Amino acid sequence: MDSLDLIVIKVTPELISDAKQWTNFVKNSRTIKQTKENPEDDLTGALGELAFLQIYPDSIRISHQDKEADFITKEGLRVDVKTKLRKNCVEKDYNVTIALYQKNQNCDAYAFFNYAEDDQCIEFVGILEKIKFWKNPQIIKKGEKYSNGYTCSMDCANLTVEQIINVTAKLTAKPTFVRASVISSKDIFPSI
Repeated sequence: MDSLDLIVIKVTPELISDAKQWTNFVKNSRTIKQTKENPEDDLTGALGELAFLQIYPDSIRISHQDKEADFITKEGLRVDVKTKLRKNCVEKDYNVTIALYQKNQNCDAYAFFNYAEDDQCIEFVGILEKIKFWKNPQIIKKGEKYSNGYTCSMDCANLTVEQIINVTAKLTAKPTFVRASVISSKDIFPSI
């Protein structure tokens, strides 16, 4: 498959140490559901959030006090960071996933990251307005299998990495958020 042109952040021992400290807060109810069974989800999520902060350094972390989003950008948009743990780097046909129970959470956009464990890097897959994500995702129910054979552990909505990249590619290399009330959201988040 073709190599994807993504922002990549190397996972160093220092970043792992920072991620472990980053998760040292009273977790919200969404995190607790997953981490009791999969403690590596804490580290994966923290790495994604730290990568987001490197790309958007003016954002303010709210995940330690807010159950609905991880950051507020300097323009006031609420962003939820979604990070998937995989063995390798993403391909165009891989999925980004959001649990169906999170459909009504209070956020404006999702930022998608991939933690390629074997390659020790975090890839910024892209960012997408919440309303665009939920427009027409593929729904996989708990117990159903993905095309790669993985069995879905909960009801999920999915878009392909290619769909996210196609939207993000229309943005600048370092996307800038502007509140939809200032200009049309179509200027910031083009259609899939």
